Amino acid sequence: MMSNMSSTEKGPPGMRKIDPPQHVWIKLSRLFPAHTHHLYHHTPHGIQTTYEGPGLLLEEVYKVDGSRLGLVRFPLTTADEQWQTVVSTYVPQHLYRPMHRRRGNFDDDRH
Repeated sequence: MMSNMSSTEKGPPGMRKIDPPQHVWIKLSRLFPAHTHHLYHHTPHGIQTTYEGPGLLLEEVYKVDGSRLGLVRFPLTTADEQWQTVVSTYVPQHLYRPMHRRRGNFDDDRH
């Protein structure tokens, strides 16, 4: 239980700020998977999450299992490109990679 919020202002041990932020590709289709047992119809004003998109990695932090989460800022856009918002959320390390690697070249896609 946390007793002193000021002691966590810098983050947990092992937290690493990325300065300057690093350009990354995010596997949005894995971050926001579709439910496999439902048939969906195309909604042009719905948010598009079936692609690999650009983002900015701001920091990384360890999970208890030793893997990492990255705080990534990225845009979400509707399929008709009429609306966009920018979100920042923690993303598992296997779902983002440096932008200097080609699109579609995720190591975890080999299975």
